[in-house]
Amino acid sequence: MEIAKMNFKKTSIACSVAAMSLALISCGGDSGSQDSGANSSTSFTGLVVDGRIANGTVWVDLNDNGAIDSFEPYANTDEDGYFSYRPAIGTEEAINYCQLDDSPYCLNTAAVQTSAKIKIAGGTDLDSGEPFYGIMSQNVTKAQAEEYASGSRVPMLSPLTSLGSSLTDAQLKTLLVTLGAMTSTDTLSTILETDFSDRDGMTTEEATTKEKLFKVAYRLQKVIDSIAVILDAAADEAGIELGLTSDDKPGVKSTSEFVAVALAEALNGDNSSVTASSLDALDDDDLTAIADAALDKFAEKYASLDDSESAASVKAKFTNVVTLDDVGDVADTVDSSVKSSTGSLDFTSTSLESAFKKAVVKSETVLAQTKTQSKDIAKGTSGAKATVTTVSQNVESANFNTALDAAITDSNVDGVTIDVGLLAKDVESKSSTDSYTSSVSDSTLADVPDSLWANRFLAMSGVDDASNSASEKGRVIFFFSGETDSATKGSVDVCYAFDSGVGSSDDDQLGSMQGSTWSKISDGVVQVTTSYGSFQIKAYRVEAVASGDQSQYLGLGTAGSPGTGDYGKFLFSSEAFDQNATWYSDFSGDSTDTTFAGWGLRTATSVPKSDSACKTFGFTDGSTTYNNVLTTNLTITE
Repeated sequence: MEIAKMNFKKTSIACSVAAMSLALISCGGDSGSQDSGANSSTSFTGLVVDGRIANGTVWVDLNDNGAIDSFEPYANTDEDGYFSYRPAIGTEEAINYCQLDDSPYCLNTAAVQTSAKIKIAGGTDLDSGEPFYGIMSQNVTKAQAEEYASGSRVPMLSPLTSLGSSLTDAQLKTLLVTLGAMTSTDTLSTILETDFSDRDGMTTEEATTKEKLFKVAYRLQKVIDSIAVILDAAADEAGIELGLTSDDKPGVKSTSEFVAVALAEALNGDNSSVTASSLDALDDDDLTAIADAALDKFAEKYASLDDSESAASVKAKFTNVVTLDDVGDVADTVDSSVKSSTGSLDFTSTSLESAFKKAVVKSETVLAQTKTQSKDIAKGTSGAKATVTTVSQNVESANFNTALDAAITDSNVDGVTIDVGLLAKDVESKSSTDSYTSSVSDSTLADVPDSLWANRFLAMSGVDDASNSASEKGRVIFFFSGETDSATKGSVDVCYAFDSGVGSSDDDQLGSMQGSTWSKISDGVVQVTTSYGSFQIKAYRVEAVASGDQSQYLGLGTAGSPGTGDYGKFLFSSEAFDQNATWYSDFSGDSTDTTFAGWGLRTATSVPKSDSACKTFGFTDGSTTYNNVLTTNLTITE
């Protein structure tokens, strides 16, 4: 199976290769602030739900520019999606993160006097296991935040609150009633505070309420994602750098929040080009009009942050690249697939969890194909749009559903993680009459030991083409710490190096990051969260490097020549890459060894804590000593 090659964006390593960052902040700026020591400070609490978003970055966007400025407070969501206050869960006691010293999960500031807009970007959707795309938002008053801080109620930050960010409460309630998410007798605040991601121990009434909320919220977010991912790709093709203005100031990170506003206004009847008032009534023309309105809003905001641009010039750059009819067509395909996959879910069923996971896998596979093809769709490349249609049709085929039913059952549902990016790539090449058994099994991540990550280090590397000296190549070393060897979270120190292949000191990078965190999301998947953003590492399998992939092998021996040994194969993803990247462990593994060593991870006697220590880090593996591991087979011009 061909795996997507790494493809570094041409940004500084701290915002791409090493941090695999979401470019949430300026690489040259301060990493944000918490002023929890101020007497007048306010803690903003919440739970982020699409599925629950773990290890995302929440921040108070004081100037509403869609980026984290150096003066804006930010925090991470914890492993279950909470920030600032985590209520009691089972036998675990409640935690007020803002009463702990230097907690990364406390969002606290004295800068808000009346109201604030809280936003989320990055992190991992625990329902799908995939990185969360785009931005969601929530309007919160200081008085509400102070009430929520006691923990008696936990507000949701969700697609529903994003929908309401540009509407009055009355308009939002009317819209949610129309969409079928609530009844006219329901209280809006109660509905917005309902955690529809918590499906344990529901009464029949709770199941009915949460089913309605999930189906509406999930469809809304996937419509937003399908439009935003193509518009964001068009921005890149048009030379508009998301996350930064032309003078390198923090700027709008994604078109996502503008799509959310445009969608809300359209469904509220505020867009004369959209006749639909419900999700089911939306067609491709309506979605094209929504994409156009979102682009207008983005262009206006971008121009307000960049003196060298006008709203008209920004939009012209987009429309010179992308055909908005294509955006509407793809969004319509994705929405139809999501409706088909999730529409029959019954939250009162005893087989809900397996049915739920299969529905999410099908929906996310179509969206993954949209993301993979987003640049080609934006450019109007022949056939790109059709591949999304092909995948959407194939995941609804009887043969695909048979394979999925065999892979995900009531008894194993918690232990199965399917990488939808890999699955989409294979599904694209098939027809509805083909067998999908191998497609599903080959896309299922490994069942790894609990002790794979904690107190180990992983050195992994990759190259576009080892036979080409000018090819981009890089290495990242992660030193995972934990309270025990079977810990599922802890701190992580990172060493990184990037060789641009062109011998330019402006492009080559070498450095380190300390104080980052990691947590296990599911079997074989960890999320690493840094001050610059977050990314995923997925343990795929241990294998000898296939002959077709050897040109992408860097390693510590001869680049491009891994020999017959086994290596741990890892997928990782972030917006630093155009596609998911596949790198191999630098130290050999063993497909018959189920311990951490079998995956190529090792135990370090000391952890480098500086750029210079990273550069000279060495390790003895058995009888072989490796010096300067970070820069082996790289040429770094500093």
